[in-house]
Amino acid sequence: CSKKRGWRNYDEGGCSQCKTRAGQAAPAKPAPPPAAKPAPPPAAKPAATPAAKPAPPPAAKPAPPPAAKPAPPPAAKPPESAPSKQAPPPAAKPAPTIQQEVEQLYARSRKPVSAQEGQTIRNLMIESFTNPFPSVVFSYATGNRQDMDEVGFGPGMIYTEFLARKLHETGIKTFSGLHVDAGENWEVILSKISGRGSQCKVLVVILNPALYLSKPCLKEIYTATMLQENPVLFEGPIPENEEDRWPMIDGKDADDAVMLSLVEERFVKRNTIPSPPHTVERQPEVIEKVLDMVKKTIELRVD
Repeated sequence: CSKKRGWRNYDEGGCSQCKTRAGQAAPAKPAPPPAAKPAPPPAAKPAATPAAKPAPPPAAKPAPPPAAKPAPPPAAKPPESAPSKQAPPPAAKPAPTIQQEVEQLYARSRKPVSAQEGQTIRNLMIESFTNPFPSVVFSYATGNRQDMDEVGFGPGMIYTEFLARKLHETGIKTFSGLHVDAGENWEVILSKISGRGSQCKVLVVILNPALYLSKPCLKEIYTATMLQENPVLFEGPIPENEEDRWPMIDGKDADDAVMLSLVEERFVKRNTIPSPPHTVERQPEVIEKVLDMVKKTIELRVD
């Protein structure tokens, strides 16, 4: 056999190994078919991907917040001050001292007293200070100054109104000729001093030169001789001679003569407040003394 493998198993058909006969070349082995290149696997059809669902739009990333602008630095606060306290109400003006009041009183009394001012005083007394049963009655003379004050008016009204107001401030009710309006009988004052139902305890006499020329004042003082009489010297001088006090009483009328005699004995000799030659103008502090004396007299003389 061409393969030199011996003739083993040689038959007519040839070598059992190579199938050749003796002397014959072994038939050419048919070339093995070229190794079939393995068919390239059919190009894998891309697996049919399910119809691509349109990819959902990428989730919109939330837009980044706009870059925060740096906050402006806080406005500088003014330094904190203590919480403002409510402003206290303006302090009330201090009440004038008695000296200041007396100075104003005399400045006013030196001016002419007009009918308008005099009537204003009367109206004030009638509307504000009227009491049917006063504890204090005033006796005063107007003291009209000729060619200066209008007829029927004078500084005596101003002194009386001042002292009546001071007593009223302490709760003491008063009565005087200032409560008697024009056309009324002035003798109503006598009934307030000692008439039926009278509660008068004190007669305050406003001393000025005009008092000793007024017969109505003489009658008022006489009527009050059984009461406490407080003569307050607002204007001097006080007449020293008996003939200069109530010169209209000539002795012809017995009643008038008795009246004058009793007043001279009990009133004229009484100490005045202040003692002459001083007056309230020069010693304004005596006003407080008068107020205190009147108050104590009323408290002691309880019916």
